[in-house]
Amino acid sequence: MIYWNETHRGATGSGDFLFLRLPGGNPISKTTPKPKPGPRGCGFWVPPGPRGGPGAVILPGNKQTLRDLEALNSCGLADQLRAYAQAGGSVLGICGGMQMLGKTLNDPEGLEGTDQRGPQSGLGLLPLDTTFSGTKRLSQRSIDGLWPMETPLNGFELHYGTTTPDPGLQPLSSDPGLGWWAPGPKGSSVVGTYLHGLLDNGPWRRAWLNRLREQRGLQPLANDPKNHSAHRDLLLDRLADAFEQHVNLAPLLQP
Repeated sequence: MIYWNETHRGATGSGDFLFLRLPGGNPISKTTPKPKPGPRGCGFWVPPGPRGGPGAVILPGNKQTLRDLEALNSCGLADQLRAYAQAGGSVLGICGGMQMLGKTLNDPEGLEGTDQRGPQSGLGLLPLDTTFSGTKRLSQRSIDGLWPMETPLNGFELHYGTTTPDPGLQPLSSDPGLGWWAPGPKGSSVVGTYLHGLLDNGPWRRAWLNRLREQRGLQPLANDPKNHSAHRDLLLDRLADAFEQHVNLAPLLQP
């Protein structure tokens, strides 16, 4: 799990992040900081409120969004998530996770491999409508975040489909088609984005985490976090230098 101080449980209070691992799988980088995955499938219980439950629920990207949505509905977790959000719990959906947070998901070409072609109801936590199409969007992105603070954001976009928000929904960044957020009860929020690697961005992650801490009456963390991607690159460079210094590569390079 990831805890409130991002390293271990604090002495004055803590809250876990519930990271849902669904049957469709989560295409998340193995080097991306994330909560430890729970058992596959639906085996989670979400208490109806932020103080008795997880600090936030994270719905990650997936390879089969409609199948995962069906799994959420069939095991009752969809209703639990709605109750959790309505009671003041915060939710973050990334890529397919964001699509599931919306009002409708439409797959007219059958790209998701299901038999249903008409619109299907999402979780209804964000006013979004998604239509899957045969064009995959794949690009590195560098944009300006607008919420919960103004800060540069880096990541990548990888998804099928186009998502359209209802008028008035607040954009998460300077690209109004990349993500959105909505305030919830008791200072909570529901956030959705197509930006993979969002949580690698230290200032954004810390600002979001501090909003969750404030919701629980905890003191904010110092606003000087590192970007995980830069820290990861530094560690890999050190590993490469140490390997080159201490390992004789000549025998391996001989024809």
